[in-house]
Amino acid sequence: MKTSPKPYDVLSVIEAWGCGFHDGAALACIRRWVEDGDVDELREAIHYLERLVESDEDVTATVRGLRSHPSA
Repeated sequence: MKTSPKPYDVLSVIEAWGCGFHDGAALACIRRWVEDGDVDELREAIHYLERLVESDEDVTATVRGLRSHPSA
């Protein structure tokens, strides 16, 4: 009798990797897709990853702006 491997505890992975909200939510969606095969979970993961990219771009632009304007 073949047994399936125990699924990863996604919360433990999120905590171990130090994920933020968007990347952690994307991982949780991907894990649910693996378990259920629901393509809507992949769409939701993509949504969270797009938000992660947007927030990273905002942070990067802010940091670049701060670097170009030294404090008095």
